[in-house]
Amino acid sequence: MATFKLALDAGHGFNTPGRRCLKQYDPEEHREWWLNDRVCRYIQEAAKQYKGVEILRVDDTAGKTDAPLSERCRKANVWGASLYYSVHHNAGINGDRGGGVTAYSYQQGTKGAQWRDAFYQAIAEATGLKGNRATPKTAANFYVLRETGMPAVLIEHGFMDSPSDIPVIITEDFARKAGYAVMSVIAARAGLQKAEADMREEELVRLIDERIQAHQKAQRFTTLEDVPAWGRDTVRRLVASGVLLGDGEGLNLSYDLLRTLVILDRMQGCHKG
Repeated sequence: MATFKLALDAGHGFNTPGRRCLKQYDPEEHREWWLNDRVCRYIQEAAKQYKGVEILRVDDTAGKTDAPLSERCRKANVWGASLYYSVHHNAGINGDRGGGVTAYSYQQGTKGAQWRDAFYQAIAEATGLKGNRATPKTAANFYVLRETGMPAVLIEHGFMDSPSDIPVIITEDFARKAGYAVMSVIAARAGLQKAEADMREEELVRLIDERIQAHQKAQRFTTLEDVPAWGRDTVRRLVASGVLLGDGEGLNLSYDLLRTLVILDRMQGCHKG
């Protein structure tokens, strides 16, 4: 049986400037790479249901670097990918009305455009985040669409500055539905068959949750800006008082240490009250 090879690309890096949700609607300002990576991980987990599919992540899967577009395309081309799927989340509404999914291919009337239209339809139906832009399915001269030697799509999975989109796109439910919708399109169009030992959906959800939690705990926060909103005031006070000095290369706080510091800080506040 022929193998379907999916090149998967979580756009940007965790610390790419400006790529985050609008603070007035998302106090934690979730980064675009984090949103993109979640969708990629759900696609990868959903792919385990099928035979004959391989996936190559062409971005930095730790999000530490914003891998050059030329390197992403080179990896996909050398590997001989069957399809290139670039995951993004959009911006440009600046708190105004509108949003939704937008989908791109390099040209109209191509195999890439056919994939684009199928993905758009499936994601919009699965998540309810139908695009209301003038052209939610269109062609664009994006580098990863132009420089890849296989059908390629770039999907913007909602807007990070839309008051209606943000509460949806930051949820695990949205990322899961989007990822599964993507894989269902690939399975249908590529003629993939279910794996012999299908994992029950409940078990798959549990496994995904465990991996997301493990990924979260592996995060390290180097600067105050990296620290989530729920822990930023605590860290700011500890740095200002000289209690928290870092290791010479930044704060280097683990997720578990940050939670501990916040809990102790809040307990101290309760005792003072």
